[in-house]
Amino acid sequence: MLTIKIGRPFVDFVKLCYAAKQPALVIGRHGVGKSQSLETAAKEPGINFISRDLSLMEPPDLVGLPRAVG
Repeated sequence: MLTIKIGRPFVDFVKLCYAAKQPALVIGRHGVGKSQSLETAAKEPGINFISRDLSLMEPPDLVGLPRAVG
């Protein structure tokens, strides 16, 4: 596991993962800026970004979300 501090290094890492078409698993305590940093990383190159906070959602909220097939 790679540890990266929130801020510019994190934003650059997320942009690199996007360019390489590789997912990034983001783990951290509540309130450290994970969602905000992901939004910043998406805005710079013009990537659409939607934040889904699963701690605030219930199972019916997930009905109809797209999934990859194939």
